[in-house]
Amino acid sequence: DSSRLKALYDFSWDGYLSSKPDSAIYFGNKMLDFAIKKGVKKYQVKALNLIANAYYNLGNFNKSIVFFNKGIQITKKTGDKKGLATGYNNIGFSYRELGDYFKAINYYTQALKISEEIGFREGAAFAFWNISVVYLDQKNYEKASDYNHQSLVIQKEIGNLFGQANCLVSLGVIQKNSNNPQKAIQYYEQSMEISKKIGDDQGYARALVDMGLSYLELKDTKRALEILEKALLINKNIGDKKGIATTLSS
Repeated sequence: DSSRLKALYDFSWDGYLSSKPDSAIYFGNKMLDFAIKKGVKKYQVKALNLIANAYYNLGNFNKSIVFFNKGIQITKKTGDKKGLATGYNNIGFSYRELGDYFKAINYYTQALKISEEIGFREGAAFAFWNISVVYLDQKNYEKASDYNHQSLVIQKEIGNLFGQANCLVSLGVIQKNSNNPQKAIQYYEQSMEISKKIGDDQGYARALVDMGLSYLELKDTKRALEILEKALLINKNIGDKKGIATTLSS
């Protein structure tokens, strides 16, 4: 039963979550029914999270919260603290998208507390970064920088290169928004170096877009356009529609 559920989960998550969220919801519900029938709680939670993430990708954040919450209720009963921290981080995303920053920080803080209690370093790093992004949204650059640095320290300790690249891009954005475009470019360069090393084209292109915007602030239009064109080319090559739209709007 578990192997069948795992196959269905992998198939839905890898094949449909990003490209066809509606199909991910369909398969997620099939998986949920089967997991309930067989009494496999672990895959009930996975199915609920799959459905929640699909609704998130469709921009239906209220619906995603409903399904994340259902998953959290089961996780509380099973005593899976790691899963609970992940669930709280996930639900924080949806509240942030709805602009409910108070609730987002509340859930991220719960995720941080649990992660620190059980020594779940990855979960703590993720929560620190998530809190930092909310403060960035609120233009509280001092707090955003503080939480981001705390995340970066842990990402370095656990050797999470993807997480380090993410933190460095965010630190660049904080510097750019604090009118330090030169400092921002340094962070973007560090992030791109890591993204190149791990083959993360999407992250590399995102840092390029932000770097291009920093060069615009420095009134170096020629360099900015060169960089933005490079980002556009990468996004087209990897088929990142959101990335293409962001680059074109820049």
